[in-house]
Amino acid sequence: MYAYLVLGEHAERLVKVGPAEVVIALGGRFKAAINEVHGTVEALLQTYSRIFGGTPKDQLLFVANPYEKKGYRSGGVSRRSISLLTDYALNGANRHFWLPMVAHVIGYLWNGSYVDIQRTGTISFKEQEYWFCAGFTQYYSRVVCARLRLADESGFLRDLERTWEAYLSGHGQLSIHEAGEDKSANRELVYDGGSLVAAALAIQIRNLTQNRNGLDDVMQQMYREFGLTGRAYAMKDVIRIVSQITDEDFEPFFCKYVTGTERLPLEAYLKDAGMDVTIEYGETLPNLRYIVQEMLQIKSLGGAPGDGMFIHRLYEFCQTGAPLSGDVYRFY
Repeated sequence: MYAYLVLGEHAERLVKVGPAEVVIALGGRFKAAINEVHGTVEALLQTYSRIFGGTPKDQLLFVANPYEKKGYRSGGVSRRSISLLTDYALNGANRHFWLPMVAHVIGYLWNGSYVDIQRTGTISFKEQEYWFCAGFTQYYSRVVCARLRLADESGFLRDLERTWEAYLSGHGQLSIHEAGEDKSANRELVYDGGSLVAAALAIQIRNLTQNRNGLDDVMQQMYREFGLTGRAYAMKDVIRIVSQITDEDFEPFFCKYVTGTERLPLEAYLKDAGMDVTIEYGETLPNLRYIVQEMLQIKSLGGAPGDGMFIHRLYEFCQTGAPLSGDVYRFY
Protein backbone atom coordinates (compact mmCIF):
# COMPACT_ATOMS: atom_id res chain seq x y z
CA MET A 1 0.00 0.00 0.00
CA TYR A 2 1.27 3.47 -0.87
CA ALA A 3 0.92 5.87 2.06
CA TYR A 4 1.93 9.36 3.13
CA LEU A 5 3.93 10.00 6.28
CA VAL A 6 2.46 12.51 8.73
CA LEU A 7 4.96 14.18 11.06
CA GLY A 8 4.35 16.72 13.78
CA GLU A 9 1.23 17.90 15.55
CA HIS A 10 -2.01 16.97 13.83
CA ALA A 11 -5.61 15.94 14.43
CA GLU A 12 -6.52 12.37 13.56
CA ARG A 13 -9.87 10.59 13.20
CA LEU A 14 -11.01 7.18 12.07
CA VAL A 15 -14.26 7.21 10.08
CA LYS A 16 -15.85 3.80 9.89
CA VAL A 17 -18.98 2.70 8.01
CA GLY A 18 -19.36 -1.05 8.11
CA PRO A 19 -15.98 -2.62 7.26
CA ALA A 20 -14.84 0.46 5.27
CA GLU A 21 -12.48 2.84 7.06
CA VAL A 22 -11.04 6.25 6.25
CA VAL A 23 -8.21 7.61 8.40
CA ILE A 24 -8.13 11.43 8.40
CA ALA A 25 -4.97 13.30 9.45
CA LEU A 26 -5.08 17.11 9.35
CA GLY A 27 -1.96 19.10 10.21
CA GLY A 28 -1.39 22.64 11.49
CA ARG A 29 -4.33 25.02 11.40
CA PHE A 30 -6.39 22.44 9.51
CA LYS A 31 -6.90 20.67 12.85
CA ALA A 32 -9.83 23.04 13.47
CA ALA A 33 -11.66 21.53 10.48
CA ILE A 34 -11.53 17.93 11.72
CA ASN A 35 -15.22 17.79 12.70
CA GLU A 36 -16.43 19.15 9.36
CA VAL A 37 -14.15 16.88 7.33
CA HIS A 38 -15.12 13.89 9.50
CA GLY A 39 -18.82 14.55 8.93
CA THR A 40 -18.35 14.99 5.18
CA VAL A 41 -16.33 11.79 4.77
CA GLU A 42 -18.82 9.81 6.87
CA ALA A 43 -21.73 11.07 4.75
CA LEU A 44 -19.87 10.09 1.56
CA LEU A 45 -19.24 6.56 2.85
CA GLN A 46 -22.87 6.13 3.90
CA THR A 47 -24.22 7.37 0.57
CA TYR A 48 -21.94 5.14 -1.51
CA SER A 49 -22.95 2.20 0.69
CA ARG A 50 -26.63 2.83 -0.11
CA ILE A 51 -25.92 3.21 -3.83
CA PHE A 52 -24.04 -0.09 -4.11
CA GLY A 53 -26.11 -1.97 -1.57
CA GLY A 54 -23.14 -2.93 0.60
CA THR A 55 -19.76 -1.83 1.91
CA PRO A 56 -16.31 -3.24 1.07
CA LYS A 57 -13.64 -4.12 3.59
CA ASP A 58 -10.99 -1.55 2.75
CA GLN A 59 -9.11 1.42 4.16
CA LEU A 60 -8.22 4.87 2.85
CA LEU A 61 -5.85 7.53 4.19
CA PHE A 62 -6.68 11.23 3.78
CA VAL A 63 -3.90 13.68 4.73
CA ALA A 64 -4.13 17.48 4.48
CA ASN A 65 -1.57 20.10 5.49
CA PRO A 66 -1.50 23.89 5.16
CA TYR A 67 1.06 25.50 2.87
CA GLU A 68 1.71 29.09 3.83
CA LYS A 69 1.94 30.57 0.36
CA LYS A 70 -1.06 32.60 -0.72
CA GLY A 71 -3.22 30.91 -3.32
CA TYR A 72 -1.28 27.64 -3.32
CA ARG A 73 -3.26 24.48 -4.10
CA SER A 74 -1.85 21.05 -4.75
CA GLY A 75 -2.71 17.43 -4.14
CA GLY A 76 -2.21 13.89 -5.26
CA VAL A 77 -3.45 10.33 -4.98
CA SER A 78 -1.43 7.12 -4.57
CA ARG A 79 -3.57 4.01 -4.56
CA ARG A 80 -5.58 4.33 -1.33
CA SER A 81 -3.96 7.54 -0.05
CA ILE A 82 -4.92 11.18 -0.66
CA SER A 83 -2.69 14.15 0.13
CA LEU A 84 -3.66 17.83 -0.01
CA LEU A 85 -1.29 20.77 0.41
CA THR A 86 -2.96 24.15 0.20
CA ASP A 87 -3.28 27.65 1.58
CA TYR A 88 -7.08 27.41 1.38
CA ALA A 89 -9.08 26.51 4.49
CA LEU A 90 -10.81 23.13 4.57
CA ASN A 91 -14.32 24.53 4.86
CA GLY A 92 -17.53 24.79 2.88
CA ALA A 93 -16.37 27.86 0.97
CA ASN A 94 -13.42 25.95 -0.50
CA ARG A 95 -15.16 22.60 -0.82
CA HIS A 96 -14.99 22.82 -4.63
CA PHE A 97 -11.21 22.23 -4.36
CA TRP A 98 -10.90 19.31 -1.95
CA LEU A 99 -14.29 17.57 -2.08
CA PRO A 100 -14.27 16.24 -5.71
CA MET A 101 -10.93 14.48 -5.23
CA VAL A 102 -11.95 12.95 -1.90
CA ALA A 103 -15.37 11.85 -3.18
CA HIS A 104 -13.79 10.32 -6.29
CA VAL A 105 -11.16 8.29 -4.42
CA ILE A 106 -13.68 7.09 -1.84
CA GLY A 107 -15.78 5.83 -4.78
CA TYR A 108 -12.88 3.61 -5.82
CA LEU A 109 -13.37 1.61 -2.62
CA TRP A 110 -16.41 0.16 -4.39
CA ASN A 111 -15.50 0.45 -8.07
CA GLY A 112 -11.86 0.27 -8.95
CA SER A 113 -9.16 -2.37 -9.07
CA TYR A 114 -7.61 -5.12 -11.13
CA VAL A 115 -8.47 -8.65 -10.06
CA ASP A 116 -4.85 -9.33 -9.08
CA ILE A 117 -5.03 -6.57 -6.45
CA GLN A 118 -8.68 -7.26 -5.70
CA ARG A 119 -9.99 -6.21 -2.30
CA THR A 120 -12.96 -7.70 -0.52
CA GLY A 121 -16.13 -6.16 -1.92
CA THR A 122 -14.53 -4.15 -4.74
CA ILE A 123 -15.84 -4.40 -8.31
CA SER A 124 -12.76 -5.51 -10.26
CA PHE A 125 -11.69 -6.11 -13.86
CA LYS A 126 -8.97 -8.18 -15.54
CA GLU A 127 -8.85 -6.67 -19.03
CA GLN A 128 -8.83 -2.87 -18.86
CA GLU A 129 -12.28 -1.34 -18.38
CA TYR A 130 -11.23 2.12 -17.24
CA TRP A 131 -14.20 3.75 -18.99
CA PHE A 132 -16.33 2.05 -16.30
CA CYS A 133 -13.91 2.09 -13.38
CA ALA A 134 -12.66 5.68 -13.72
CA GLY A 135 -15.52 7.19 -15.74
CA PHE A 136 -18.45 5.89 -13.70
CA THR A 137 -16.62 6.67 -10.46
CA GLN A 138 -16.14 10.26 -11.63
CA TYR A 139 -19.86 10.48 -12.44
CA TYR A 140 -20.90 9.15 -9.06
CA SER A 141 -18.46 11.38 -7.18
CA ARG A 142 -20.43 14.35 -8.57
CA VAL A 143 -23.83 12.74 -8.06
CA VAL A 144 -23.10 11.79 -4.45
CA CYS A 145 -22.05 15.36 -3.62
CA ALA A 146 -25.23 16.69 -5.25
CA ARG A 147 -27.44 14.24 -3.34
CA LEU A 148 -25.83 15.31 -0.09
CA ARG A 149 -26.24 18.96 -1.11
CA LEU A 150 -22.53 19.46 -0.76
CA ALA A 151 -22.60 20.87 -4.30
CA ASP A 152 -25.33 23.20 -5.53
CA GLU A 153 -27.24 22.80 -8.78
CA SER A 154 -25.35 25.53 -10.61
CA GLY A 155 -22.01 23.97 -9.66
CA PHE A 156 -23.21 20.56 -10.78
CA LEU A 157 -24.29 21.96 -14.16
CA ARG A 158 -21.02 23.87 -14.61
CA ASP A 159 -19.12 20.67 -13.98
CA LEU A 160 -21.30 18.85 -16.51
CA GLU A 161 -20.54 21.57 -19.06
CA ARG A 162 -16.80 21.32 -18.40
CA THR A 163 -16.94 17.53 -18.68
CA TRP A 164 -18.81 17.77 -21.98
CA GLU A 165 -16.31 20.26 -23.40
CA ALA A 166 -13.38 18.07 -22.34
CA TYR A 167 -14.96 15.02 -23.96
CA LEU A 168 -15.56 16.89 -27.22
CA SER A 169 -11.94 18.09 -27.27
CA GLY A 170 -10.69 14.48 -27.28
CA HIS A 171 -13.44 12.84 -29.29
CA GLY A 172 -12.85 11.32 -32.70
CA GLN A 173 -9.47 9.61 -32.79
CA LEU A 174 -9.91 6.85 -30.21
CA SER A 175 -12.93 5.13 -28.74
CA ILE A 176 -13.66 5.68 -25.07
CA HIS A 177 -12.77 2.05 -24.43
CA GLU A 178 -9.51 2.09 -26.42
CA ALA A 179 -8.45 5.32 -24.71
CA GLY A 180 -8.13 3.35 -21.48
CA GLU A 181 -4.92 1.76 -22.77
CA ASP A 182 -3.27 5.07 -21.79
CA LYS A 183 -5.76 6.68 -19.44
CA SER A 184 -3.39 9.41 -18.24
CA ALA A 185 -2.87 10.71 -21.78
CA ASN A 186 -6.56 10.32 -22.66
CA ARG A 187 -8.32 11.68 -19.60
CA GLU A 188 -10.84 13.54 -21.76
CA LEU A 189 -12.17 10.23 -23.09
CA VAL A 190 -11.62 7.85 -20.16
CA TYR A 191 -12.70 10.00 -17.22
CA ASP A 192 -14.92 12.62 -18.87
CA GLY A 193 -16.21 10.41 -21.68
CA GLY A 194 -16.84 7.53 -19.30
CA SER A 195 -18.65 9.89 -16.93
CA LEU A 196 -20.92 11.04 -19.77
CA VAL A 197 -21.66 7.42 -20.73
CA ALA A 198 -22.86 6.95 -17.15
CA ALA A 199 -25.00 10.11 -17.35
CA ALA A 200 -26.52 9.00 -20.68
CA LEU A 201 -27.35 5.56 -19.27
CA ALA A 202 -28.82 7.04 -16.09
CA ILE A 203 -31.27 9.13 -18.13
CA GLN A 204 -32.18 6.36 -20.54
CA ILE A 205 -32.77 3.80 -17.80
CA ARG A 206 -35.17 6.14 -16.02
CA ASN A 207 -37.02 6.99 -19.23
CA LEU A 208 -37.35 3.35 -20.34
CA THR A 209 -38.54 2.14 -16.92
CA GLN A 210 -40.77 5.14 -16.10
CA ASN A 211 -38.46 5.96 -13.17
CA ARG A 212 -38.84 2.52 -11.61
CA ASN A 213 -35.11 1.89 -12.05
CA GLY A 214 -31.95 3.93 -12.41
CA LEU A 215 -28.21 3.59 -12.78
CA ASP A 216 -28.00 2.74 -9.06
CA ASP A 217 -29.70 -0.57 -9.89
CA VAL A 218 -26.93 -1.34 -12.39
CA MET A 219 -24.25 -0.59 -9.81
CA GLN A 220 -25.97 -2.72 -7.17
CA GLN A 221 -26.17 -5.67 -9.55
CA MET A 222 -22.51 -5.21 -10.53
CA TYR A 223 -21.60 -5.15 -6.84
CA ARG A 224 -23.57 -8.33 -6.10
CA GLU A 225 -22.18 -10.26 -9.08
CA PHE A 226 -18.58 -9.07 -8.99
CA GLY A 227 -17.79 -7.06 -5.86
CA LEU A 228 -19.03 -9.68 -3.42
CA THR A 229 -17.76 -12.69 -5.37
CA GLY A 230 -14.30 -11.55 -6.51
CA ARG A 231 -15.13 -12.41 -10.13
CA ALA A 232 -13.80 -10.11 -12.85
CA TYR A 233 -16.26 -8.25 -15.04
CA ALA A 234 -16.04 -7.24 -18.69
CA MET A 235 -18.01 -4.81 -20.83
CA LYS A 236 -20.38 -7.57 -21.93
CA ASP A 237 -21.49 -7.90 -18.30
CA VAL A 238 -22.37 -4.21 -18.06
CA ILE A 239 -24.30 -4.47 -21.34
CA ARG A 240 -26.16 -7.55 -20.08
CA ILE A 241 -27.17 -5.94 -16.78
CA VAL A 242 -28.32 -2.65 -18.36
CA SER A 243 -30.29 -4.61 -20.96
CA GLN A 244 -31.93 -6.76 -18.29
CA ILE A 245 -32.95 -3.78 -16.17
CA THR A 246 -34.44 -1.85 -19.11
CA ASP A 247 -35.72 -4.84 -21.13
CA GLU A 248 -33.95 -3.24 -24.11
CA ASP A 249 -30.90 -4.30 -26.14
CA PHE A 250 -28.12 -1.85 -25.25
CA GLU A 251 -25.39 -3.50 -27.29
CA PRO A 252 -25.83 -1.00 -30.19
CA PHE A 253 -25.37 1.89 -27.73
CA PHE A 254 -22.05 0.49 -26.51
CA CYS A 255 -20.88 -0.37 -30.02
CA LYS A 256 -21.47 3.21 -31.15
CA TYR A 257 -20.29 5.24 -28.20
CA VAL A 258 -17.94 3.10 -26.08
CA THR A 259 -16.10 0.75 -28.45
CA GLY A 260 -16.94 2.94 -31.45
CA THR A 261 -16.07 6.60 -32.05
CA GLU A 262 -19.50 8.07 -32.68
CA ARG A 263 -20.18 11.17 -30.59
CA LEU A 264 -22.49 10.73 -27.64
CA PRO A 265 -25.76 12.60 -28.40
CA LEU A 266 -25.90 13.81 -24.83
CA GLU A 267 -27.89 16.91 -25.72
CA ALA A 268 -30.78 14.68 -26.85
CA TYR A 269 -30.66 12.66 -23.61
CA LEU A 270 -30.53 15.81 -21.49
CA LYS A 271 -33.54 17.24 -23.30
CA ASP A 272 -35.39 14.05 -22.42
CA ALA A 273 -34.54 14.88 -18.80
CA GLY A 274 -36.06 18.36 -19.20
CA MET A 275 -32.86 20.33 -19.77
CA ASP A 276 -32.49 22.81 -22.61
CA VAL A 277 -29.04 22.17 -24.11
CA THR A 278 -27.30 23.89 -27.01
CA ILE A 279 -23.89 22.96 -28.37
CA GLU A 280 -21.93 25.62 -30.24
CA TYR A 281 -19.06 24.54 -32.47
CA GLY A 282 -16.13 26.73 -33.34
CA GLU A 283 -12.83 26.22 -35.07
CA THR A 284 -11.19 22.94 -34.09
CA LEU A 285 -7.91 23.57 -32.30
CA PRO A 286 -5.38 21.17 -30.79
CA ASN A 287 -5.94 20.53 -27.10
CA LEU A 288 -3.44 21.82 -24.54
CA ARG A 289 -1.81 18.44 -23.94
CA TYR A 290 -1.07 18.04 -27.68
CA ILE A 291 0.35 21.57 -27.92
CA VAL A 292 2.63 21.17 -24.90
CA GLN A 293 3.79 17.57 -25.35
CA GLU A 294 3.79 17.08 -29.11
CA MET A 295 4.21 20.49 -30.73
CA LEU A 296 6.53 22.02 -28.11
CA GLN A 297 8.03 18.67 -27.06
CA ILE A 298 7.70 19.61 -23.37
CA LYS A 299 7.41 16.38 -21.42
CA SER A 300 6.90 17.81 -17.92
CA LEU A 301 6.74 21.06 -15.99
CA GLY A 302 7.83 21.71 -12.41
CA GLY A 303 8.62 24.31 -9.82
CA ALA A 304 6.73 26.04 -7.03
CA PRO A 305 4.36 28.91 -7.97
CA GLY A 306 6.19 32.23 -7.99
CA ASP A 307 9.61 30.59 -7.84
CA GLY A 308 10.20 29.97 -11.52
CA MET A 309 9.52 26.89 -13.62
CA PHE A 310 11.51 23.88 -14.70
CA ILE A 311 10.79 22.63 -18.22
CA HIS A 312 11.78 19.12 -19.24
CA ARG A 313 12.12 18.79 -23.02
CA LEU A 314 13.24 15.85 -25.13
CA TYR A 315 16.21 16.55 -27.38
CA GLU A 316 17.94 14.27 -29.88
CA PHE A 317 21.65 14.51 -30.57
CA CYS A 318 23.59 12.32 -32.95
CA GLN A 319 26.72 11.02 -31.24
CA THR A 320 28.67 11.05 -34.51
CA GLY A 321 27.61 14.53 -35.55
CA ALA A 322 26.18 13.09 -38.78
CA PRO A 323 22.61 13.76 -39.97
CA LEU A 324 19.89 12.00 -38.01
CA SER A 325 19.65 8.90 -40.15
CA GLY A 326 19.46 5.84 -37.94
CA ASP A 327 22.51 6.57 -35.78
CA VAL A 328 22.49 6.06 -32.03
CA TYR A 329 20.98 9.06 -30.26
CA ARG A 330 21.39 10.33 -26.74
CA PHE A 331 18.19 11.53 -25.08
CA TYR A 332 18.17 14.29 -22.48
